Amino acid sequence: MRTTLTVDDDLLADAKRLASDQGVKLTVIINQALRRGLAEQAVPSRVASPTLTYGADTPTLSSQDYHQRLSHIEDDYLADEAGL
Repeated sequence: MRTTLTVDDDLLADAKRLASDQGVKLTVIINQALRRGLAEQAVPSRVASPTLTYGADTPTLSSQDYHQRLSHIEDDYLADEAGL
């Protein structure tokens, strides 16, 4: 893809010299430099949390048990937040 960039004179001179020394086009040197620079700045990819799956023999909670357990979890969380 074609684009227009403003490059500092000293960087352009260095890139042209390197391209000449290596016998490649200036675009090759610019692309290589951009790839290296971007790779150094890359944000590590996020790793997804493992997904737990359960078989058909997994016991299920009744709605009442579920809400009771959730209530206990919320109570413990609030107690931790309050420093109790």
